[in-house]
Amino acid sequence: MLKSTEEILSQAKERNLSLRLKKSDISIQENELALAKSNRVPDLNFLVNYERGGNVMQNFVGIGVKMDIPLFNRNSGHIQRARHGLQSSHRLYEAEGLALENQIQVLLQKIANLQQALGGIDQPMKASGAELLRKFSKQLNNQQITLLEYLDFTQSYRQSQIDLLSWEEEYMVLLEELDFLIGTEH
Repeated sequence: MLKSTEEILSQAKERNLSLRLKKSDISIQENELALAKSNRVPDLNFLVNYERGGNVMQNFVGIGVKMDIPLFNRNSGHIQRARHGLQSSHRLYEAEGLALENQIQVLLQKIANLQQALGGIDQPMKASGAELLRKFSKQLNNQQITLLEYLDFTQSYRQSQIDLLSWEEEYMVLLEELDFLIGTEH
C-alpha cells in the first residue's frame, strides 16, 4: 500500500502545494532580476513628428532620438534588491522542502508504529473477543460468574474496542495527512 520513502519524498517535492508556491516565487524573483538588469541599459526612443500647416513651416516632419544618459544611475539598487529577493526565495524553498521532508518522516514513523500495533490484532482475534463476550453472557445466565465479574469484563472489552477503533481512526487520519502532504488524491 505504501511506497518507499524516496518515492514518497520525490512525489511530495513535485506535487506539494506550498513547495510549488515557493518555486513560483523563485521564478517571479528571477524575472524581477532580469527586468532590473534590463533597466540598467538606458531606453532609446525614436521620435517622428508631423505637423501640417503649423507655425513657420508648412508640412513639417521632425525626426528625433531620445536617450537617458546613465552617468550615475545604473539601476544597481534595484538589481541588488532583486538578487537578494532571489536568494531569499531559494532559501525559503529549501527550508520548506526540509520541513516537508521532516513532516513526512514523522508521519511515516507514526504510520509504521500503528501498522505494527494493528497488525498484531487480526480479524480472528476480534471475532474471538465477541465470542468470549457471548460465553461470558451465557455463564452469567447459568450463574457461573457474578454480575461484578461480568460487568468488569464487559467494561474492559468495551474499552479495548474503543481503543482499537481510535487507533484505526488515527491510522486513517495519518494516511490522509500523508496524502495531503504528498499532494495525491484517493
